[in-house]
Amino acid sequence: MSTTFTFRDAPGFWRETLAVTGGSVAAGVAVGVIGPAALGLPVVAAAGGAALLGGSVGAALTRQKPAQKVVRGVIGMVGGAFAAAGFAALSAVFGLGVAGSLVGGALGGLALGALLSAEDRKRVGSQVAGLAAAATTGAVGAFALEKIAAFATSETAPIGFTAAAMAGVLGLWVAAASGLRRIEAVRDPLIERSAAVLEDLAEPARAKVKDGLSTWTEINEGITKDGQMSPETAAEAVRQARKLVESMLETAHTWKQIHHDLSSPRLSGIAEKLADFEKRIDETSDEVTKGHLLRAAQALRAQKSAIDGLKVGTGRAEAALDAQVALLERLRLAVAQHRVSDRERFAVEVSAVADQVARLSDDLESLSAAIAEAESLSDRRVLADLERAGRRALEQLGADGGVGNDAELPAEVELPAKIH
Repeated sequence: MSTTFTFRDAPGFWRETLAVTGGSVAAGVAVGVIGPAALGLPVVAAAGGAALLGGSVGAALTRQKPAQKVVRGVIGMVGGAFAAAGFAALSAVFGLGVAGSLVGGALGGLALGALLSAEDRKRVGSQVAGLAAAATTGAVGAFALEKIAAFATSETAPIGFTAAAMAGVLGLWVAAASGLRRIEAVRDPLIERSAAVLEDLAEPARAKVKDGLSTWTEINEGITKDGQMSPETAAEAVRQARKLVESMLETAHTWKQIHHDLSSPRLSGIAEKLADFEKRIDETSDEVTKGHLLRAAQALRAQKSAIDGLKVGTGRAEAALDAQVALLERLRLAVAQHRVSDRERFAVEVSAVADQVARLSDDLESLSAAIAEAESLSDRRVLADLERAGRRALEQLGADGGVGNDAELPAEVELPAKIH
């Protein structure tokens, strides 16, 4: 399948490019007012250094969070000052000539590009591309400054205008080149979603999902390579494959949630706790204590019932994954058969897969509704059991000790948490 690229956050690119260019021009104007001779530097070193200093401050101030602007502004000024000093030293002080300017421009562009891409650490490949482009353009820009300076001298151009133009050109080129990090391949949303589902997904569901994703990739590759498949037929096959993968990822996500709940240490030993409560209920003669223990036992029974339901849900979700992976494999074989001219069979297979996908979707929706209804019914039963237990305890207390029916139990009733 062809790869599509996108330019990420175009408004951010224009914002940082204008900020860097503006900062470079402002610093270049300041150099022109002061005069390169007053700084003891030739115009190339002074203008290049001004571009790195002003550009770094402008880049630092493009961050979106206002609270960070002051801190980053200081960082940009300090970093830009070092970059400017380094460029001036390499291009003029050390007597390296044009070679020194090229090295200084490359290092300065690298520093400015790093400041611009400071928040792109998660996109390592794009960040490296942006840094390489900024460093290369910095070296090219430094060489261009030599040519601009020679031309300005021959035309006796005003030094203020020359310094501002030179600084602006270098800042603009480096900022624009750094924008290369924003070019990214467009990833399929299903790929993004599958990565999230596979994270911390336990076996055997993980292996099933990876197998299904691999089959889906083979289906797409087979359709792409089959030049005899009509666009309508290919679109239908891709649509059914995507529906299967989406359903598979949703089922795997449900399985992961249920498995996580069942693996919780808080759910271990419920049967033992329930047996202990029942034993204590039989042994106690105090009705108030017995009422509390009855509440606790009923809560544990509800939790045990919910756990049993979750275990059934785990098995059904795992079986659904098996069905989804098998249907993907059936579709893959149908695509392979189409490539060897069995086109009538392909249409039948795609239609059969579509029918099975629809039935599987209905089954999964029914399963979700049944689980939700079971949880709701379990909660209603717990409330009813607690209410009956409380009334029996109060009636017994009234018969034994003269306590009225409007008396309250001495402790709050805590209902069991609903397991999702």
